[in-house]
Amino acid sequence: MPIGHSLGRNVHFYDASKPGIALGGLIQNVSVTEANFLNTTGILLITETPLRVQ
Repeated sequence: MPIGHSLGRNVHFYDASKPGIALGGLIQNVSVTEANFLNTTGILLITETPLRVQ
């Protein structure tokens, strides 16, 4: 992800097998709940194995 695209974001997504490469992110504000975030993550990231969120 180009650096210009990540400016202002305070939540970033990374692949654990390639921690130096950001997959995406968002600007977290009070309207983003944990449940909303996890639901959105499940929609955006299609994986063969279960997701692990830290």
